[in-house]
Amino acid sequence: MFRPLLLLPSPHKKINELETRSASLTACYREPIRPRLLLVWSLLIAGSCWSHAHGNPVYSVTGLAVGSRVQFDSEAYHEYRCGPSQVFDGLTFCVKTTDDTDQRGPFVAYDGLLHSGDGTVGYVSRYQDPAYWRDGEVKDDIDYYSRQLGEQPTILKMPTREGIPNGVIAMWGKVVLEPVDDKSQKILAAGKNPKIGVLIDFIGNYERSEKNNLPVYRVSGGAGFIWAASWDSNGRGNLRMLAINPSELPTPANLDPPNQVEAHQSASSPLASFAQKSLDESVGIGFFVSAEGHILTDGLLVKECRDITSSHGGHITRIAFDETSDLALFMSSEKPNAWASLRGESAPQVAEPVMTMGFPIGTISALAGLGNDRRMIQISTPVQAANSGSPLLDRSGSVVGIVAGKLNAIQVAETTGETTENVTFAVSLGTIQSFLDSHAVPYVSNDSTQSKNYADIATEAMRYTVLLECAR
Repeated sequence: MFRPLLLLPSPHKKINELETRSASLTACYREPIRPRLLLVWSLLIAGSCWSHAHGNPVYSVTGLAVGSRVQFDSEAYHEYRCGPSQVFDGLTFCVKTTDDTDQRGPFVAYDGLLHSGDGTVGYVSRYQDPAYWRDGEVKDDIDYYSRQLGEQPTILKMPTREGIPNGVIAMWGKVVLEPVDDKSQKILAAGKNPKIGVLIDFIGNYERSEKNNLPVYRVSGGAGFIWAASWDSNGRGNLRMLAINPSELPTPANLDPPNQVEAHQSASSPLASFAQKSLDESVGIGFFVSAEGHILTDGLLVKECRDITSSHGGHITRIAFDETSDLALFMSSEKPNAWASLRGESAPQVAEPVMTMGFPIGTISALAGLGNDRRMIQISTPVQAANSGSPLLDRSGSVVGIVAGKLNAIQVAETTGETTENVTFAVSLGTIQSFLDSHAVPYVSNDSTQSKNYADIATEAMRYTVLLECAR
């Protein structure tokens, strides 16, 4: 039996090892519950055992809203087993297991919640195993929740793996996902809890995900709702739901502060990232640059690929590869819900703050690459190989470059006699614009100078950023 969302081991293990399973969605007040997916939500809200947070609609699961308060003397609360959270110091984690049956067969539901000393709910979740899916029902459910929330989701589709169930993750609100760092990947692969925060994967089994080179993400950003499902060829799989506001949770026990993250590690900053850990040397990031479905990426990632697949789905067609600029352009048959805007008239400046997906904010350190190469710029923000192809964003969320990779300090020292550290290159904005113009791409320019907060920029970027995987 798997551990979902916050590394929930077997229900036979101790409560202090459990960190989470749960269910549905409302806007705090009421929602039409889909009986095929959920247990009776009144188990949590009967008799007004949960009080609402300030009367404001918020993301919730099984009728219990993030920010609402648990009533400790309620009958519903006493149905949970609770203990100190092993991930978030000072908070209490609770879990309830329910066996039930619907018209398709029996299942087990694990309802989890995390609350503070005064009962304020930090997150609430459900994990259902098994869940039964007919053709088209995954899409139908995602569309249903989109209508209920009144917003479009960010959807991540699992890279194909032979012998592994299909999987999809949908997100609403301001939640964002970061790939777990290398150290945590090894801990997860050993079936243990890295205690770095709330986690999510495609198939509902972190250990199996790591052993099959599938991504595991840490949930970051702001308030939102996550829906994840997996299913095999017979339509049998699992369902996971999570309502959470990571910005209101304390720093996890084993998570390094952002300013201590080394360049070779995955990010722990609240910028978050859609970027997946590297599955092999030819996997990276791309992003939509038009409503028609044009995807732009670092050309070196895809230069020798026989076939390209995208986490957005659809058929991917190669349009252009330019060795001079190291840029590649593709077209997706699946049109995007969002696309990036390139900065308009004002050129990027030295010392200007910029961010890359999943890493702390840095600055533009030079407006040219080695040998005064104007096709490139240099940035101080650390990146890892899996982030090549990511958009480089300014404080308004506009693209000012594409991450090309980190400078090899040893190679530079041998070539130039100079010693460098933490030097990262990005393809310059002018080079990008010229490349797109030469292929008549109808990209959008943005002249706004209004600064946004980092979480909002990351949330926007996740909607147009995709994982690209190469088949040789």
